[in-house]
Amino acid sequence: YLDHPEEFGRLYVVARLYAVMWGLVGIWAVFWITRRVTGGRLLSAAFAALCFICMPVVINMAHEAKPHLPGAVLQLLAVAAAIRYVETGRSKWWLATGILCGAAFGMVLSAWPVFVVLPLMTVLRRGAWLYRGVLALGGVLVGVAVYLLTNPYIVINLFVNRDVLRSNFGNSLAMYEIGRWPEGVLN
Repeated sequence: YLDHPEEFGRLYVVARLYAVMWGLVGIWAVFWITRRVTGGRLLSAAFAALCFICMPVVINMAHEAKPHLPGAVLQLLAVAAAIRYVETGRSKWWLATGILCGAAFGMVLSAWPVFVVLPLMTVLRRGAWLYRGVLALGGVLVGVAVYLLTNPYIVINLFVNRDVLRSNFGNSLAMYEIGRWPEGVLN
């Protein structure tokens, strides 16, 4: 970026447009989810979408070239797909939910809690408990497969260079402060 700042500038503009596109998809997802949850109330859905637009984190992330807004929107889309699965019971929505959970996790590691959507959607849909459990586990496996496809160096370094993998996970754990108690908690 020092040798060709104009090219880096163009890359940054494209990356920011990418984040804005995800923000627009997020507005639609919030609108759609709210309409489903409120029984089709248009005003409630529009208000929820407006609130989403006005969230400082959405405004900020739509102006930055970072993966956090796309990751959050992928989580919203996973919820939407799960809602469709609960409504219809169709396999394509179960599969879409697993794929979207894995894509969100692949986009940003802090999205991992979205995987709770998979067992939750199977609990909310009638059926035999064994079938529900198989679907939930299958969805998690699909999600993990998508995560590994979107982060191929995890698998590569598992076999080629485990020190790089340990370092990467160590950095991620430190960044998210996993395993560290916040100050004052134990006092």
